[in-house]
Amino acid sequence: MRRSSIFALLAVSVVAACQQQEELTPSRGRVLIRLLCLPTSGLEFKLLPWRVVAAEDSSFTWEMLPGGNVDQAVIGPGKTTFPFQERSFIVTPATPARAKPAPGTLRGTYKYTVTAVCSRDGGKVQDTAVIDPDMFVPW
Repeated sequence: MRRSSIFALLAVSVVAACQQQEELTPSRGRVLIRLLCLPTSGLEFKLLPWRVVAAEDSSFTWEMLPGGNVDQAVIGPGKTTFPFQERSFIVTPATPARAKPAPGTLRGTYKYTVTAVCSRDGGKVQDTAVIDPDMFVPW
């Protein structure tokens, strides 16, 4: 009896770990974002992938994952070429942002920024956070 209880607990743990990992694995054309404003200052985030490979026939969806506390984020151009028809677009927890590259876009890797506002102290303090791809150091 005790052995089966331990096995059941282990099985539940493995399934939960697999589901969490799957949640953070982007599919082709899908960008996953989780933004968590910390109580005093700072922002904890997950962003997968932090740059996209686009061509004229591509399409992308930015989705906010559960576990964050930001109402919306703005996806915009980095310091390099921005391949999308819109100059920026908004993603919310309820509404993913969808974008297609502009006609004539050459296949390439493109960076983008994510801008969010952290509201603290009952909305009295608002800090703007910008996640800039040029701040990442790839290994």
